[in-house]
Amino acid sequence: MPAKQNTLDHKTFTASLLSALQEAGANVNEHSVKERLGLDPLAQHCEIRMYGAQYFYPLAAECRLTWVWDALLAARTTTGGGELSLRVEVSGRYEEHLEDSVPPWLVVHVDLRAGELGVWDPMLDHPLPPPDALRQWRAAVLTEIGPLFPCKRLAFAGDPAGLTESASDPPEVQIRCDPDGHLRLVGVRMHGQQGFWLPRRWEIQNLADPDPLPDLADFARRVTLALDRWDMATDALRKAEEGAGR
Repeated sequence: MPAKQNTLDHKTFTASLLSALQEAGANVNEHSVKERLGLDPLAQHCEIRMYGAQYFYPLAAECRLTWVWDALLAARTTTGGGELSLRVEVSGRYEEHLEDSVPPWLVVHVDLRAGELGVWDPMLDHPLPPPDALRQWRAAVLTEIGPLFPCKRLAFAGDPAGLTESASDPPEVQIRCDPDGHLRLVGVRMHGQQGFWLPRRWEIQNLADPDPLPDLADFARRVTLALDRWDMATDALRKAEEGAGR
């Protein structure tokens, strides 16, 4: 029996990720998705934006998932002829061991943030919380969110650097110095990322790459949990800065 082909173009990937997020309990819909063309006209930039339950503007918790679907990725996932035809067209030669080629790789960035980062408006910043509150907040997000996106690398023969399957960076605090010399809190953020293998389009009926939907479901669950924990940590930080007074 021929293997089932698991094709996943950009439109299907976005819809599948959105559906997985909804199944995981995230408050998202089709209006949460933003797409744009960047400086490179052959690359499509996509974003899904989600907000925490305790939405206290302007220090509101949110999560932005972003990725870039470039021209090569589009060709490998939508070309009518399939992987073989594309490789022959690009390289000019037929490859007998095409199944040994590397599947398409896509990295989705996870940007947890709160506050109007990069917007230097005195009306939107906050009193700087005391050091103890910032220390507790940092420890909380590292302990509760960091393990959701652990540092994992995939090694390849001849490529010691490999690929970063998942990772997270320490949280960052953005501050501003007002005219009186006082430090003000502008916002906080934490970055993570997750890589996905995407299935190739095979003309050969007995070849099929693994279905990525289970990985998307697991990723959506971790993202939703990360936003919930980020929301609680940010709420504690907001209460601490309220105690610092304006």
